[in-house]
Amino acid sequence: MGKNALSVVTQNYSLSTFFLYSNLSYLIFAMSIFFLHAKIILTTSFAIQQSISNSFCKKMLGKQKLISAITLLFLCTTIYAQQQVTLAPAPVLPIPSAQQMKWHEMEMNAFIHFTTNTFTDKEWGFGDESESVFNPSNVDAGQWAKTLKDAGLKMMILTCKHHDGFCLWPSKHTEHSVKNSPYKNGKGDIVKEASDAARKYGLKFGVYLSPWDRNRADYGKPSYITYYRNQLKELFTNYGPVFEMWFDGANGGDGYYGGAREKREIDRTTYYDWPNTLKLVRNMQPNVIFFSDAGPDVRWVGNEKGLAGPTNWNTISTDTLYAGKSGIEELLKHWFTRRKKMGTRRSRCVYKAGLVLSCKRRQPGKNAGAVI
Repeated sequence: MGKNALSVVTQNYSLSTFFLYSNLSYLIFAMSIFFLHAKIILTTSFAIQQSISNSFCKKMLGKQKLISAITLLFLCTTIYAQQQVTLAPAPVLPIPSAQQMKWHEMEMNAFIHFTTNTFTDKEWGFGDESESVFNPSNVDAGQWAKTLKDAGLKMMILTCKHHDGFCLWPSKHTEHSVKNSPYKNGKGDIVKEASDAARKYGLKFGVYLSPWDRNRADYGKPSYITYYRNQLKELFTNYGPVFEMWFDGANGGDGYYGGAREKREIDRTTYYDWPNTLKLVRNMQPNVIFFSDAGPDVRWVGNEKGLAGPTNWNTISTDTLYAGKSGIEELLKHWFTRRKKMGTRRSRCVYKAGLVLSCKRRQPGKNAGAVI
């Protein structure tokens, strides 16, 4: 009860007393409770007198009339009870991290995929594309960010490097980047433009860096892992806070590979040394959320139709899943159901230490969020 409520009770105290005197049945009931639970009532009154500073309660507890005291005790007990806080039950582990909950509450995020295959009209570049192919005439990252903001989306994720290996920032570790393109005479940096625009319009910024690189001659060798980690260092130290990091599950296959033009396979379970690769990133930005088809923070829903399963379980085994694991669609059990009826949006789920928080569908819901 607030001050107004107490004021009303105070002003009408004599009326309440009259009502109790005139209501024999209520009086008998009150008296019975008083005598049967006298100890409890007295203890409660003492606790109330100690903990509630309201002058009304202190003053009226000293009245000699029994009915007045009973009325007051019930009133003060009610006030005391209303002030108590019911504690939430202990959580059933595992529970989501604070960052996972922030991601889950965002609901709608977007990808910007703008690179050499924008100009070659290929979904996946082969890796042999000339840097001169990337020659946009009017890039406006601010327009991207404003459009997403106006549409109610919360994060912009940029494909900084896709499977073709072309880098949208002037990486020091490869010549296959925007620095050797005609864009702004080699002085452009799409990652900087996009990250700055995201911050300007109040969007979170995410980066996608494909582990598979069809351009690199050393892909499949240990030296490539050093190269890949050096690129991660560039992205996570030069472009401000990164909310989400994407690692793609496509790993190995045919490619240019520095001119070899061959098919290469890697051991997906060990080649990237994911535990240490992720640790490297977390040491630079501890709050980053990791996505891959198997997490560890955000995972793929199992299809690219935007469909979450009929039952999207919140727990998942983390000891047998890793980025690029073959056959993961069947493991995630979300591939076949009604897939022909859905659009072409990506789907994903969040989990930490075995907990899945969210998956993507055409709209948020069904334990899901959306990436377009």
